[in-house]
Amino acid sequence: MDPLNVSRVPLPLARVLCRDFPLGRAYEPALQRFLADVAALSGPPDHTQPSGSPDRAPSPGPPDRAPSPGPPDRAPSPGSPDRAPSSGPPDRDWLPERRTTFTDMAAGMLDELRGDGAPIGLVVLAHGTPDSEPGWPACFLTWRLPGAPPAFAVADQGVVTPFTALRVAGARIRADGPRRAIVLIMDQRTLVPPPRPAGAADARIPLRNRAVALVLDERGTLGTLTAGVEPGVGPKRAGGFLAGLAETGQPVLTGPALASWDGPPNRVRASVGAPCTGLWALAAEGLDRWRAAGVRRVHLLDHDPELRCLGHCAVDLVPPPLLP
Repeated sequence: MDPLNVSRVPLPLARVLCRDFPLGRAYEPALQRFLADVAALSGPPDHTQPSGSPDRAPSPGPPDRAPSPGPPDRAPSPGSPDRAPSSGPPDRDWLPERRTTFTDMAAGMLDELRGDGAPIGLVVLAHGTPDSEPGWPACFLTWRLPGAPPAFAVADQGVVTPFTALRVAGARIRADGPRRAIVLIMDQRTLVPPPRPAGAADARIPLRNRAVALVLDERGTLGTLTAGVEPGVGPKRAGGFLAGLAETGQPVLTGPALASWDGPPNRVRASVGAPCTGLWALAAEGLDRWRAAGVRRVHLLDHDPELRCLGHCAVDLVPPPLLP
């Protein structure tokens, strides 16, 4: 069983870079006030639902009003809490104390991303959760990388975001013909507002700051990538795809959502807490070892049960050169 929406990334894989980052800078008072003011427009954060999917009743829309010769008396708008004016500062108790932004991570990997200084023609960022402050990591990379590459982000597609980013990168490479490109996959543990209280497991919530860079280069010698995203896939069908890979005998890296399904004995499962980078960090750790062992293909497979999407990437490895 193969995903229907599969395409090959034209540039070969040259490097896979992985780096974890500690919790970084404290929030400045001015930024705290800004974030608190923005949050006050929609009420305090909802700690009962996973981040990004609040359980909200449909808005009833504007109420029917009879004509009035003067300004109408307005009830609180639907969905907005009835608040009395406050003379004090906005409540900031729920704000996290520190953060490591996507721009911080990009800056921390800058020397490695530059490589030998050859021009880079494209950068695609991939992250499943928002940045912890208003930032411009794509613009930062355009400014700081050789060749001033166009850069943009793919986000809000759960754990399949990196697979979509690879497909988008492949399409742009075919259209524009750059010789080097980077897909930068990131997880960030600081969320504003924070997710529901600790202890409520959610595979979509990052618990670490990590970036994984897939460096694509016409001179690359690691292998080639084929990526696909299949919508409308429930857990049973995702498990069937995983079971089909058991017959290949090739390494299969899977996300936590596939934990309940039996798979091949050579499956490697990513841990909870790195929804976007988990699989790719495993790949960064194992690719050289698999190449040396003569493995010709490695599969990365992840499933988002809420979005009902299956992401799949096959890495066709090039054996390392024989030493004289």
